[in-house]
This record gives sequence, structure tokens and C-alpha cells, in this order.
Amino acid sequence: PLRTREAYYLGGTRYIADTMDDGVDVILKEGEPVPDLGSINLRGIHPCHKEYMHNMGVRATVATHVTLDARLWGLVVSHNYQGPAHLSAQQIVACDFVIKAFSIRLAAVLQDQQFARQDFNTILQGKLCNQIIDVKNVAKGLTQGASDMKSLVRDCVGACVTLSDSGVIECVGDTPDKKTVERILDWASAGSYAVFQSTHATAIANGETESNKRVTSVESMDEILGSEAPREWQGGVLLCRVKGGMLMWFKSTFEHSVTWAMNRLRQLDDPIPGFQEVLVKYDKKCTPWTKTDRADAEGIAHLLDVMAPTLESGFSSDLLMHLTHEKIAHSNQFSALAAELVSFIEGANAPIFAVNMS
Repeated sequence: PLRTREAYYLGGTRYIADTMDDGVDVILKEGEPVPDLGSINLRGIHPCHKEYMHNMGVRATVATHVTLDARLWGLVVSHNYQGPAHLSAQQIVACDFVIKAFSIRLAAVLQDQQFARQDFNTILQGKLCNQIIDVKNVAKGLTQGASDMKSLVRDCVGACVTLSDSGVIECVGDTPDKKTVERILDWASAGSYAVFQSTHATAIANGETESNKRVTSVESMDEILGSEAPREWQGGVLLCRVKGGMLMWFKSTFEHSVTWAMNRLRQLDDPIPGFQEVLVKYDKKCTPWTKTDRADAEGIAHLLDVMAPTLESGFSSDLLMHLTHEKIAHSNQFSALAAELVSFIEGANAPIFAVNMS
């Protein structure tokens, strides 16, 4: 629950020495308001949490939060089943220190992965730009050749380019048939692209200040076509508007895109109850589209907008590529600087810890 996540984020390390302990009541003066004990580590155990611990046979527990980019990323939880465990203040501080060090290292690893992905996309965008210039055709340059647009958005199985003026539809990878693509396009363009404006308004309401009106997505074809969605192709689609057309990326359904920690053949026929609940939740749906997915789609869309007039005027491709790469490099540098500042601030919050070995 959201309230529980907020409590773990603000509380740091939560230590329960004995889950069988009933605790004591807080004695208040008459008329005195009940204080908020949410940040107090010595507070009693909530009855629901106590029952949860008892059902697992846990007698003592230490839970420490892992934070990333000023949000709760996960928890590191240690359980003791033999009996109560009384830890000293120094041991609790040591746990907190180790997990904060882990958080800083985790942030660095994820940043390295993000920058590697940005570098991959920058190189791929350059190759696609060269292909477009070589064939002087946007649709074929993005879908035909040694490189294609499908790989620009992570975990996509197919992609498609539609040009409204010429009616051209070029696909690559695993995609719905062209008739279904046309119906998706009709849905997206209805009401002067109202669905894009609605997506933008929702993003702004959720605090996504960088949102614009050129990207939208759905996790299931049923959201677009309803009962008429094709049974032979199910999954989600990410759409991005460009000058004179639309770019689409497709993801397969959830059960065909996750890694299962069990016999895959068995789970298709008789999934265990926990996985069955997940399959029901994501029935006919793909894994959710992320901000990174939308940003990757917008990246190639911006390049195509820049390239549109240069293809008509015969502008030098070498100069175009130089300017494009410079623009992307500057953007990556700003992202790297922001990430480094976040890591520096989080590192400053880590406690200074030492062990006397004498």
C-alpha cells in the first residue's frame, strides 16, 4: 500500500526484536492528542503485520529501505525464526550504513546501464539516418536495411511506419496485419488526435512536466479495437507522431515476454496460483510502457522532424549527422550531470561508520 511505502521510505531501518511482544500503551494526559509514532522505531507492531509475521513463523526482523532517485526502490529484510533477537544500536547503524552504501552502488550501476542504452540508441539513430539518406525514403530507411527502428524501444517485437500523404505502411518484425495497423491509425487520429491530448493531460496531472502531445500508448489491443481486436496478434502499442505520419512499436503479451522461474511448458498449461493471479491481471496485456520507452520514441521522431527539410534540399548528410550527434551528446551530458548530483546528495546522507578491531 502507498502509506506503507511512504512509511518505509521515511523510516529508514525498522527493527522488531520480538514479534510476540504485545508492546505497551502510550500514556497521555487528559485531552492530549495522540502523537504520530510513524517515524519511531520503538513503536508497537500493527496487528495485521504481527499476524503476517506469525503466519511465517518469524520471531524477529530487521527491514532497511533501499532508495533511488529520492524514492523507495526496494527493501532488504532479515528474519530470525529461532527466537527474539536483540540488536545493539551499533549493529542497527551498521545495517543502515551497508544498505545506504548498496543504494549508492545500485544508482551507479543503473546509471551506467542508462548511459549504455543512450549510447546504443545514439549509434542506432545515426545508422537509421544514414539509411534514410541513402535510399531517400523515410519508411524504408527505418524498416529495411542492416538496422531498423524496432530496436530503438526496449523489448519490442515489431515496429511500423505510416505516412499519411502517400498511405505507405512499412513494418518490421512481429506486427499486426496492415488492416489492423490502419484501424489503429484511425483510432489515434480521430478527433484531431484527441487521444494524444488526453494522454498529455493525464501525464501533466501526474506531475510529468516533460510530457508532450506526440506520444501515447496502450497495453492491450482491446483498448483500441474492443471485441474486434485480432485474436492472432495480442499485445500493446506505442504511438509517436511525426511530420506527415506516425511511428508505432509493438510489444507481445505479458506471459510471452517475462522470464519465469519455473518450467515454462508447465506454466503455460497449469501455472501455480501466484503466477495465475498475475496472468489474470495482465491478460491480453503487455508489460507497462515506461518513460524511457516514450523518450526513446520521441528521440527518433525529433530527428525525423529535423531531417524532413534536409532530404528535400539535398543538405549534406555528413553535416547533418555531426549536428545531430552534437545535440544528443549535449543532452546526455546534462543527464549525466543531474544523475551525478543525485548520487552526491545521497552519498552525503550516508552515516560515517567505523569498527574498532582492538
